[in-house]
Amino acid sequence: MITTEVVEHFKEIAPMLVNLIPGGAIFGTTDLEFYTWKLASDVFDMPAFEVGKRFSAGGAAAEAIQTKRLTTRILDDGQGGRVLVTTVPVFEGDKVVGTFRVIQPRVNPIFPAFPDFAPIIAEMFPEGAYVWLTDTKKNVGLQGSEKFDIPQYKVGEPPDPFAQKIIETKKPNTMELDAKIYGIPILSMGQPLFDPDDKDKVVGAFGITIPKRHAQRLRNMSDKMEKNVNEIAAVIQQLAASASQIAANEGALNNSIAEIYQISEKIEEVLGFVTQIAAETKMLGLNAAIEAARAGDAGRGFGVVAEEIRKLSDQSRDTVVSIQQLTDQIKQQLEHARRVSEQTLRASEEQAAATQEIAASIQDLTKTAEKLDRVAQEV
Repeated sequence: MITTEVVEHFKEIAPMLVNLIPGGAIFGTTDLEFYTWKLASDVFDMPAFEVGKRFSAGGAAAEAIQTKRLTTRILDDGQGGRVLVTTVPVFEGDKVVGTFRVIQPRVNPIFPAFPDFAPIIAEMFPEGAYVWLTDTKKNVGLQGSEKFDIPQYKVGEPPDPFAQKIIETKKPNTMELDAKIYGIPILSMGQPLFDPDDKDKVVGAFGITIPKRHAQRLRNMSDKMEKNVNEIAAVIQQLAASASQIAANEGALNNSIAEIYQISEKIEEVLGFVTQIAAETKMLGLNAAIEAARAGDAGRGFGVVAEEIRKLSDQSRDTVVSIQQLTDQIKQQLEHARRVSEQTLRASEEQAAATQEIAASIQDLTKTAEKLDRVAQEV
């Protein structure tokens, strides 16, 4: 039971309490016919409850006075909304002398609490967040963070299409957008808000929009990695083809050197034959000179010819020696070229094998880049 003394004490502390109630409130008193005192919060007031105005004979105040019990009613506020009116009879002794009333807007609790919790939620996310609240026609609460904000939206403007879809479907929704609209990819999550007295009536939407900078960085890294890997793979393939061609060329060169070596040996055989002919020619020249000496003056001309034959034989023999020396030098150089060619051939074969292994590793990196891109899409 509330007495007039209790009401008077409450009036003293009421200014400290009225603005602490989420969504605001109106405190008031009546006598048996009129409103006698009123205190409204900064965010909520109703002109229907005014000091000196007679309350309705069939209203909540009249019912509390008649029944001497607390009454609660949900009434239209005259502006499309509703209010919860709680009325308590006030006694002097055992006699009711009036009522004490508390009038509060009847709304989804998210609406009055938004200014208090939205700033906290916006700063809870590592990349920042944007918290939004709408009724069925306009934005009623927007809260950005230090790291992320969407300044193009304003309170009082119509809700964006995403919020409108939630209101129309009466279902929660999630939406992802790429960087084309906000410069970075975002994830927006929304929830319909229902009338506290009619669970099928949507009165607005509440949601959180968060940036996905990490996902964008991963995608950029993936794209750059894939591009670089593809470029490296192309170069490696060229190197592999070149290495294979070098190996083939070195093999052909090695075969050519072997053939030249065989030719040089045949030259030596020919030189041996020429040396033999020169020796025999010299012997013939010597025999001819002997026979010319026996013939006396008649064989003198034949002796001159025999001398020339011996000289030619000596020159042939000397030439064969020079050619033999050159052939030996050619064989030495060919042997050196053969060893170098064999070493180059082995190196080329190893290079070709290494480039093939690198190409296989590059393919693995390409697969890794693809996996990284999928992870970025799931972040």
